[in-house]
Amino acid sequence: MKRSPVLLGFVSAALAASVLGVSSAAAGEPGDVVIATQALHKTLALGDVAAGNSIGIVYQKSNHSYLRWSMDEGATFSPEWPLRGGSPTKSPRLASCGNWMWATSLWRTTSGVSRALVDYLDVTSPEATAGRFRIPDAFRADIACRDGVVAVAYSVSNGTSDGTMFTVMDGQCSDPCTPAFTTMLSTNADEGPQVAAVDDGFVVTWLPGQGLAVQHFAVAGSGAGISVTPDAPTTILPGINLWSPVIAGDGSRVVVVYVRRNDTHMRISEDYGHTFGPRIIVKSIANDSCCAGSSPDSVDARNGRILVEVTMGGGDPPAIGMTGRFTKNDGATWKTTTRHGGGTQIGVLRAGFAAEAWDAHHYSSSVYGNVPQRIDFRTTSLP
Repeated sequence: MKRSPVLLGFVSAALAASVLGVSSAAAGEPGDVVIATQALHKTLALGDVAAGNSIGIVYQKSNHSYLRWSMDEGATFSPEWPLRGGSPTKSPRLASCGNWMWATSLWRTTSGVSRALVDYLDVTSPEATAGRFRIPDAFRADIACRDGVVAVAYSVSNGTSDGTMFTVMDGQCSDPCTPAFTTMLSTNADEGPQVAAVDDGFVVTWLPGQGLAVQHFAVAGSGAGISVTPDAPTTILPGINLWSPVIAGDGSRVVVVYVRRNDTHMRISEDYGHTFGPRIIVKSIANDSCCAGSSPDSVDARNGRILVEVTMGGGDPPAIGMTGRFTKNDGATWKTTTRHGGGTQIGVLRAGFAAEAWDAHHYSSSVYGNVPQRIDFRTTSLP
């Protein structure tokens, strides 16, 4: 559920740090689980966090991507599982349903064509169940799962057709994969679409140019018998510039979070995204409307509760703060889960707690000093 944060303008690190009230570097604390470390000034970027029966984390380390999972609610994690069989790949995303996990990642062919790959496995028997299939021409991809069916929303560019795509297939599709359903959502491919599962299928959000589009797809059947019924898309705030949307599903409820005028806003639908309620402010940076702002890294929704992970700050050199924002009353009040300085923070809701991971990858360049490169994980109890 994570998205790349938007660095809004240029602001000094000292100013952004004072605005955010956090240190400029992520540091481990008692109770944190170290997921990955990396040499100074090398890439280590959190990709996504997802949970079914287990909690999974994917990340990029140099030009390779890895999956680790926990079967004991985050107390311990498996060794690194390399995506794409250990070949170079980047920008991983993750979905988890039951014991199965599906991870998308990207690579370029020798001719420079972008591809997305879906790796899948059952965490209780990974060696025996692992498989993968490709999605041609994708240069961004997000993934969700439901009852053994997976949906991928992605940006495509193949020289003749650019746009935002949505596809649904069996979770153990062969390679090459023949999807049960594929459609072009938009001819705009500037920012990647996001997808989430609801109780009868999937919902997708994307930027059609201005405003924010949301579309529901009902899904029935499995295997070779999958059928998909699309509803008409809904546009939120047509004609208005919005950025960095993320989406979550909870039964028939759909939660979208996005950037409007450098602030993080949320809207809730109770009818699969056909209509949405009023704006809810998640995070506002009122004292620097020009240059420092906030944007969502992820959103998760579970049993009426919502967790939004927010990045704040920006600048050159970057001063980045991350915070988890939790509400059980649709934004009337918010509780902070964790706060860090660094790069990206992503979280999911479990029964009674939030499971969150974060990195420091905005500081990988040597120009920003010797900031430790690591990804940490923590669980936080919630009411």
